[in-house]
Amino acid sequence: MRYDPSTNQTTVLLSNLAVPSGVAVSKDGSFVLVSEYLSNRIQRVWLKGPRANSSELFMLLAGRPDNIKRNSRGQFWISVNSYLGPPGFPRRTILPGGIRVTENAIILQIVSLGAEYGTQPASEVQEYNETLYSGSLVASYASIFTP
Repeated sequence: MRYDPSTNQTTVLLSNLAVPSGVAVSKDGSFVLVSEYLSNRIQRVWLKGPRANSSELFMLLAGRPDNIKRNSRGQFWISVNSYLGPPGFPRRTILPGGIRVTENAIILQIVSLGAEYGTQPASEVQEYNETLYSGSLVASYASIFTP
């Protein structure tokens, strides 16, 4: 949704999402990325330019994406939790991680967060001054490390 405070209007930009869990606006404000947890994908919604008010698939992932955070260089960190074991199996193994991608969906870096969270899901990876900070909804701590 987009809210315009000058008109007090809210506009739906994208609907029928499969558990949206994270959003991040591009550095120039031309688009927003939206993660869909159950579909293992990231959607891009164009806010400005010739493609304004349209959306497209940004990328498919091998795991479930959670939050998306933009770094100072305009790249995005996506928290992704991969699952081992058959779908529906009650005790599937979780492999928490983070993926750094460009505005063109090119994967630049993949980090494992298994040492930090074991088999607990990670919910966020954020970069600040070349240091990564990660968090999990099920852990009582945050991790800080330099990749």
